[in-house]
Amino acid sequence: MKKSKLPDNNNKTERAISYDHLAHCLTTQGRCEESLLLLVQLRFRLARQPLISDLLPELCFELMRAYRRKGLDLGSLQEQYGDCFAHISLESLFHGQQDREAVFALKCQLLMLVDDGDELSALNYAMQGLIKSMQVGDLRHRILFSGVKALCEFKQGRYSEARESMNGAMVLAQRFQFQYVIAEDDFGWSDLWRIMDKNNDFEAQLSNEFISGLRALIAKKDHMSSSPASASPIAETVVAHRKVRSSLRPDCFGLTEKELKILSLLTEGLCNKRIARRSEIALTTVKWHLQNIFGKLEVRNRTEAVVKAQELALVNDKA
Repeated sequence: MKKSKLPDNNNKTERAISYDHLAHCLTTQGRCEESLLLLVQLRFRLARQPLISDLLPELCFELMRAYRRKGLDLGSLQEQYGDCFAHISLESLFHGQQDREAVFALKCQLLMLVDDGDELSALNYAMQGLIKSMQVGDLRHRILFSGVKALCEFKQGRYSEARESMNGAMVLAQRFQFQYVIAEDDFGWSDLWRIMDKNNDFEAQLSNEFISGLRALIAKKDHMSSSPASASPIAETVVAHRKVRSSLRPDCFGLTEKELKILSLLTEGLCNKRIARRSEIALTTVKWHLQNIFGKLEVRNRTEAVVKAQELALVNDKA
């Protein structure tokens, strides 16, 4: 089996992000061995390409996710990959506009602090991340940082505050269809959620349908985490990108059926007006769907969304 190679063209940054997201999906599906293989390969490629080395914190975060899913200690990983974001200070994370490097550096710091049991410092990072995400209108990370805030408050024995924070995160997730952010839970707030579920401590505005759907997603994630990995050992195989890519499901990104349809039309090169006409919806609704798609795919614009959709086979390739 040939070793897969990253494409050498003008879309190196977008492609690197796509492969990183591919590893994210593999880890989410419990295929951590394959994810680690891909991430280690990508790590060495990025180290030799300074122009896109700012993606290293994002790569480091995915490595941490895979380690935690496998029940491995993050200590050695911190020593090995600490250089990925050592040059970024806490203060620098919140100056100017949001960028991927700063956000993922913050998430790496949070994951290490949570793993070390330093809830006080983690709460400080989460609060500042929450403020920043509100300032720049980043709903996905606003939900994530609210969840980390709830986790830290819960660990500190402040259940009423933790419940309020988690409910706030879920209200946003329900309104903007980001329930997968709650269900994915890379930081460990599921224990709090289960207590709230047992005690029915949810806000009245959270629908039964939303809670039931979230309960099913969390149970599915728990099942995948506890199931033995089906991938071959690292020493015996290398990830085949195309084979892995074709096995991914669009729902691992939290995309709805309507959003997938909009994304498909976007890959055809249609403008917003033509997408609205083909979908028989208002132009403002198209724009709203596109913002949700960009957030769920973690991209900044239409071009990046199209590249990621094609690289990860989220829509039918008509080429």
